[in-house]
Amino acid sequence: MDKFKKILDNLEYYIAAFCLGLMTLLCFVQVISRYVFSYSITWAEELSVILFIVSVFIGAIGGTRRNQHMRLEMVVDLFSPKTKAIFKIISNVVFMIVAAILIYAIMINIQNLFTYKMKTPILKLPKWIPYTVLPISLFFIIIRLMEENIKIIKGIKAGEYDKKPEEGKEE
Repeated sequence: MDKFKKILDNLEYYIAAFCLGLMTLLCFVQVISRYVFSYSITWAEELSVILFIVSVFIGAIGGTRRNQHMRLEMVVDLFSPKTKAIFKIISNVVFMIVAAILIYAIMINIQNLFTYKMKTPILKLPKWIPYTVLPISLFFIIIRLMEENIKIIKGIKAGEYDKKPEEGKEE
């Protein structure tokens, strides 16, 4: 059971690592194919680009979970731990709103790709399929941000952010 939970907790990292590994293998095979056999695998580049995009967006879920998403901290670092926590909550809410707006806009785009039956140039894969990674990853990013906000709110209620950092120690 612990092993299953560990796999589930780190699923986004496994998917991103798999995509990056497969992309690296495809690029390596393509280079060998071109220079040793003078034969180009036409679909390898297109699939590599799709795998790269999937790995970036799925990896962003993990980055959000580990609190490694981008935000401005220079000014926020001047405040008390409790005020920093409140700023993190506000930052996460803004991030969630932006992600929700992006999901809406991307879903319109996916609907158009589906309606007009657009396909990738070489693989002839329906374009809406690789595009679905965007709203899915943004949805899971929103979930991770909600989890973080709940954790911070519980910490504020428990008084974890009322402590002052010790002199000479970093937070």
